[in-house]
Amino acid sequence: MLDSLRIPQRGEPTAGRIVVPIFFMILLAVGCGIYRDYGLSWDEEIQRLSLGKVVYDYVTGANTHALLEGPTKYYGPAFEFLLVALEKLRGETDTREIYFMRHLVTFLVFYISLVFFYMIGKLRFGSWKPALLGCLFLVLSPRIFADAFYNSKDLPFLSVFIIALYTLLRFHERPSPGRATAHALVCAVLIDIRIVGVIVPMISVGLLILDVALARSGKLPTIPRPAGALLFLGLLAGFTVALWPTLWEGPWHHFSQAFKEMSRYPWDGRVLYLGASIKGNELPWHYIPVWMAITTPVVYSLLFVAGLTDLGQALVRDPLRCYRERKADLVFALAFFTPLAAVIFFHSVVYDAWRHLFFIYPPALLIALSGAVALQKMLRAWGGGSAGRLVRLGAGGAIALALGGTLVGMVRSHPHQNVYFNVLAHSASPDLKDQFEMDYWGLSYRAALEYILDHDAAEVITLGVLNYPGYLNAKILKPEQRERLRFTSRLADADYFVSNYRGHNQEYPFRSEFFSISVDGLKIMVVYRLKDGAQGARNDGFAPRVRMAVS
Repeated sequence: MLDSLRIPQRGEPTAGRIVVPIFFMILLAVGCGIYRDYGLSWDEEIQRLSLGKVVYDYVTGANTHALLEGPTKYYGPAFEFLLVALEKLRGETDTREIYFMRHLVTFLVFYISLVFFYMIGKLRFGSWKPALLGCLFLVLSPRIFADAFYNSKDLPFLSVFIIALYTLLRFHERPSPGRATAHALVCAVLIDIRIVGVIVPMISVGLLILDVALARSGKLPTIPRPAGALLFLGLLAGFTVALWPTLWEGPWHHFSQAFKEMSRYPWDGRVLYLGASIKGNELPWHYIPVWMAITTPVVYSLLFVAGLTDLGQALVRDPLRCYRERKADLVFALAFFTPLAAVIFFHSVVYDAWRHLFFIYPPALLIALSGAVALQKMLRAWGGGSAGRLVRLGAGGAIALALGGTLVGMVRSHPHQNVYFNVLAHSASPDLKDQFEMDYWGLSYRAALEYILDHDAAEVITLGVLNYPGYLNAKILKPEQRERLRFTSRLADADYFVSNYRGHNQEYPFRSEFFSISVDGLKIMVVYRLKDGAQGARNDGFAPRVRMAVS
């Protein structure tokens, strides 16, 4: 595999013309085949009704007051507006079909971003092989892949972030009017999904200023023309306001207020981290690094360290040459470290693992790719012959084996890849449920509800659930299934109790465990039968401890 990273020479067959389209066709087929398998995440209905619909009503004139008076006026509306507009265009009224549509569109946006991720790889490495390997890295990242269907907040932002990095690189190759327009438009969409997207235009403008400074001092051959930069900034401001209805009335005031609110998001909840319940605004500096370390496939992290080391050595040896020849790698490093450092320095509120910073993951993988290429060059420099080829084959085989193991694990845990932990996490603690939140989104409630409905013939089933997603996931069931469910806050009235353990990582005192879901030996969902005599329930020999285990 490492040998395949080298740039093809003249006369070599262009296998990429066959392999790359096949990869993307298979991925599209897989995504379109499984998007109906996932449950509903905690925020999906809130995003749809409190943001998407409110903005849609404002734009169409149906309700011009709710947006500016509501709590979501400073949330980036671009993607949610698109989803609600598609919902209205299709005339969907049943929640099951509405959420299936949302999951499909979210995946398709991620899929499109993978094409741009591939093009970034080709720009950086000059070959389809490392570019395609990078796409494999991104797809075979269990938590990212799962969120690519139901996370309409963080994954669309990650997807557009990738596209914005591509337009940045192209713009800095040649700041033509067309490239300035494309870069400005994509950056505006990015900002209008989450305001932290300003990081991309900040990097872009910073590089332009540095180019001018170096050129004036004679360290770069040509001075960049200011026209492209001015056009970019002007269009960026215009597109950002045009695509964010909250900014239509007092653009600067509302933008500054949005930035202020999102930089110190007012969330007073608690998270389970390293076995302790901690307030979201009091998390230690290592919260994000630790979460990334234990939920990223280990081989990617090792290659990231190799790539970062190689880039650091090049920067120390000759900073100017590194800037001229490896500007893309420096962009990736800035895109990764700047948001991470800002979160740590400003003690920004983050929760639900590291999903708020998922967007720094693609730049990290691009650095990891440069590490793979550097490793391949180092191994080739150590010696040729059969021994050298054997070492390179072994290193490549190790990477391939790691990718294969991740793929097998993703298939076996489907559709619960969102609770993936790597071998480092599993070796550090025998029961990670005591250390970290598992299914914090509550997606596994869907499988639990479906199992109860399939195995209890009662006309009406009364449920007690731990938290909001327990109610929410009924909306993705078939209409006739939803009609059979009743929810209660009194366990004395319930036939079953259903829990995803969020905020309660201990087992429950109930005796009759009816169903549970485990991933890699970690229990993420449990159902207890509270009334054995419920009307229509099966009591004659029915096993009370049925499990759906994934390992």
